[in-house]
Amino acid sequence: MKQNLLFLIFLATPFSWAQLNLEGIDGDALNRLMDGATGSHTDAMVVYRGETRVGAWYFGKEPKKIDAGSIGITVAGLGLGILMDQGKITSLDQPLSNWYPELKEGEKAEITLEHLIGQTTGLGTHSVNDLALDASEDFIKFALETRLVSPPGKIVKQNPRAGNLLGDIIAKVSGQSVDTFLAENLFSKMGITDVTWAEDKAGNTLLMSGMEIFPEDLAKIGVMCMQRGKWEGKQLISRSWFEKSFAAVNDDFQNRGRLWWRIHGKTIYVIDQDLLDKYREAGVDGNFIEGMSRLQGRYSGRTSLMAVFKGALGERWQDTVSAYLAGTDMQVAKREYSDLMGYNANGKLGQRLVLFPQKNLVGVRMISEASATEPARDDFANFGDLLRHLVDDKK
Repeated sequence: MKQNLLFLIFLATPFSWAQLNLEGIDGDALNRLMDGATGSHTDAMVVYRGETRVGAWYFGKEPKKIDAGSIGITVAGLGLGILMDQGKITSLDQPLSNWYPELKEGEKAEITLEHLIGQTTGLGTHSVNDLALDASEDFIKFALETRLVSPPGKIVKQNPRAGNLLGDIIAKVSGQSVDTFLAENLFSKMGITDVTWAEDKAGNTLLMSGMEIFPEDLAKIGVMCMQRGKWEGKQLISRSWFEKSFAAVNDDFQNRGRLWWRIHGKTIYVIDQDLLDKYREAGVDGNFIEGMSRLQGRYSGRTSLMAVFKGALGERWQDTVSAYLAGTDMQVAKREYSDLMGYNANGKLGQRLVLFPQKNLVGVRMISEASATEPARDDFANFGDLLRHLVDDKK
């Protein structure tokens, strides 16, 4: 097996396999990860254990910068932590109206920095193919003019429109564009010298996409985050910032941190009387509620839940559920999480930054737009699951 593993690695990377550090890495698990990477048209994959690089694979291609998608919002969030360390931002409870006077009136006046990084602004969005946003010349103005669809703080929803505001606030507070601020206050201290950011027609730095970065540099940022702000023995961002960032936004959304997803080993889906009551409060059709009442129970894992809905509602159960819950922001079932394992940030096409602190393990997977041909396959959704098995829980 070891010979086959080394042969596979040698074929997959332009670097000599002697540069790899495989101590403590499960060979079979690495083979499965490599199979998943090659089968999903991956352009780059980088794995670190602590600050030691396990390997960087480019699958016969030259290393290049790749658009990290909305991972750019997570990276930009580090700038907010730095500004808090510098005392230039004193509280996450500060309202956005401090920087945008047009938000001082009405419900939008309640939106705070906490809502922004917790993705609970309540502003409307289209997380995929937001054609209205793409057509806008000024993404900041567009976000500010977007209507509220839920009260601030109530619903957690990934919001690229609102995410762009984060970079603009960092620029307003620091007096520098977010890319310059991060380059001078973070990247330069980590030996990262070449990160480029896209701009809209008004000159605003974009975070929802357009941050082009070398995969190995993104992995270094991931290691620094996993180490709660420490890199090469120096505390670059306060540990408290990451404790806040990685914590759950609230009890109802245990899988969401502040600009991070939280990875759990187990998810229990619950349909109970409390959920049915919330359906009624939200105005959901009574026939649907009656049908759901017959499905009350606790289901271990999504597969189990899907089987129940498929049996009750047929093959197109997802369309039926979506139709009944449209416009309510209700989830089809409550969720309970256990066994917190790590954190990840994702981007369009399947850009992935995954941290497993207990295993001291960080992985990056990136794919260019030119390489992605089949979204369902090339998204490489199980990258994190394959990655975590590289290191046995006991090691």
